[in-house]
Amino acid sequence: PDSSVQAVLEACEELLPDLNLLDINLPDISGLDICRRLKAKATFENIPIIFITSTYDTEYQNACWEAGASDFIGKPITASTLIHRTKNHLENKLRL
Repeated sequence: PDSSVQAVLEACEELLPDLNLLDINLPDISGLDICRRLKAKATFENIPIIFITSTYDTEYQNACWEAGASDFIGKPITASTLIHRTKNHLENKLRL
């Protein structure tokens, strides 16, 4: 699991994404852990992270915010919602 997190961090270092989409529940790794680790690095602190999840309870929503998420979208995903939210977060990032 820790090697999976490291692989994600290394990929982000190499690719420098403008935005990250994560699920809370990933095989072998926690999306929340990845989010925390990304937000702890100065390189990624201003990169928006949107969680896509089928978990709607308050505990998970709060965990997303506390980990540093910019937003979250519930499954099943509506394409127009995903498009508009990612567009808004990218536009906000450009304003920084």
